[in-house]
Amino acid sequence: MTRVSVEYLVEKYGKHQEASTDPILQDLDHFDWSAAGHAYGDASDVPALLRAALSQVQEDREMATVALFGELCHQGSVYEASALAVPFLFRMLEYPNTPDRATIACLLASLAYGSPGTYEEPRYKWVDATRQAVGKRLELLYPFLEHDEPEVRLFMVEALTQFPHRRKEYSSLLRTILETEPDESVRKGIYDALAVQGPKE
Repeated sequence: MTRVSVEYLVEKYGKHQEASTDPILQDLDHFDWSAAGHAYGDASDVPALLRAALSQVQEDREMATVALFGELCHQGSVYEASALAVPFLFRMLEYPNTPDRATIACLLASLAYGSPGTYEEPRYKWVDATRQAVGKRLELLYPFLEHDEPEVRLFMVEALTQFPHRRKEYSSLLRTILETEPDESVRKGIYDALAVQGPKE
């Protein structure tokens, strides 16, 4: 049995695109990923990991998503590659045949909640860039507020707190969900999200 590792996935998916993934990731290689950084260095492995996250092979998908979390949102910190990956992650989220769509949604939510790890440039600007990229399609995370797993719902709620200027947009949805939300931690997260005030107009 082949041991699944990042190196294995890069070898397997680095130059191979399954036909079913072409519409989603067809322009993935238009970026020079090696010139961008993530938690462990240059991001040249990110395209292969994104392709692997769409694989029908469960072990490959699981290793790919674990690696993407670790590289793009390492201990809560985000990087240049994080911002670059967001549009592709949203495409994967939209694609109805994407396996483990909730995991992709959680990764996007985590990226929205990311920190720089340091306040020195250029790291801090990637927080803004990543959050802005998630904010452009924030509404695609809304359906996961009603996911079966409380952890997924909480990820989505916490992500919304990073967009207080859009509170009017999602507050009614959160209030409706709050009426039937059974999990106490999610309920607390919703109360916190509703309490966050956006910038004055």
